[in-house]
Amino acid sequence: GHLLLAQAYAANKEWEKAFIEYDRALFIMQGYLKKVKNDQVRPFYQNYINEIYAGMRYSYQRLKGAADAP
Repeated sequence: GHLLLAQAYAANKEWEKAFIEYDRALFIMQGYLKKVKNDQVRPFYQNYINEIYAGMRYSYQRLKGAADAP
């Protein structure tokens, strides 16, 4: 849901909306990760979280760059 929406916003260069959706996706995935009892499943959620952080970082850099532009 939110991860795909964030990626769609990013593809459309709507950085603020992308960042917000990445943040929502992160909140959800962190909640899932906390509930995992099987250590073999943890990497699945951790990979999603890493992907979300990468998207957030990229969107933030683009958003900040747009704000810094003259």
